[in-house]
Amino acid sequence: MKLKDVLSGGIMGAVDRSAASEAWRAMRQLLLAGEGHRQLLRACDGSGLTPGLLKMSMHLSTDTPQPMRDLAQRLQCDASYVTAVVDGLEQHGIAERRPHPSDRRVKTVVLTDHGAEVLARVNAVLDEPPAAFEVLNEAEQIQLRDLLRRVVAQEPVFAPDAEAQHAEAQPVPSADDSPVPPADHSSVPRAAGGSMPVAIRRTG
Repeated sequence: MKLKDVLSGGIMGAVDRSAASEAWRAMRQLLLAGEGHRQLLRACDGSGLTPGLLKMSMHLSTDTPQPMRDLAQRLQCDASYVTAVVDGLEQHGIAERRPHPSDRRVKTVVLTDHGAEVLARVNAVLDEPPAAFEVLNEAEQIQLRDLLRRVVAQEPVFAPDAEAQHAEAQPVPSADDSPVPPADHSSVPRAAGGSMPVAIRRTG
């Protein structure tokens, strides 16, 4: 059975669903089995990144170092997975590790200028609305955009002060964070080792 059949209820059969459930299912169909999935593949092909690398890069910024431990908690994955993905991003010049400004035992990750340029191109691909949106006139597209903005605003991760609170939070060292040794000019620097919602184009 194909993914689109699963998303359309091919396994569960006919069930009573609320309008909200049906709307969410329609969004998942577009994102996981429709144009959203094809856009992701084009974005990965154009950037040379896997979906896993691309997803991780979207959690980074050029001006706010992210502790690797925080990334593991946010993505609910093992620290070893974050380490492997960051290794891949460093290989592609997308991100780089930096010591935390107040605790050198903690490793942080930032997006490089090259990484920001790559993400800008990726977002240009992902921001293209599916051709199916043409079934809606301009007024309906504006209405859909505004309704979805209201929904997104209720998602905690997109709260206006979420990033500010995260930036102010002090990282807590753990066994997952390998210590960074003091600078030693006699040592040889270690070489770097070795993937949402789709935005709707504004019409008004």
